[in-house]
Amino acid sequence: MKKLEMLFSLPDFFARYGAQSTELQQQLAESRQRVETLYQRWEELETKREQLQAK
Repeated sequence: MKKLEMLFSLPDFFARYGAQSTELQQQLAESRQRVETLYQRWEELETKREQLQAK
């Protein structure tokens, strides 16, 4: 994800990657969604861990 974000920050991004920009945007969106899903799962597991420790 970091590499994709770095590509989008390049001043000449569209000149270099214009033909691929839609695909790269999709990849970035999918990566961000995956990170969000992983954080949600982490929170679920932390909650379960805390509940077990409280017993």
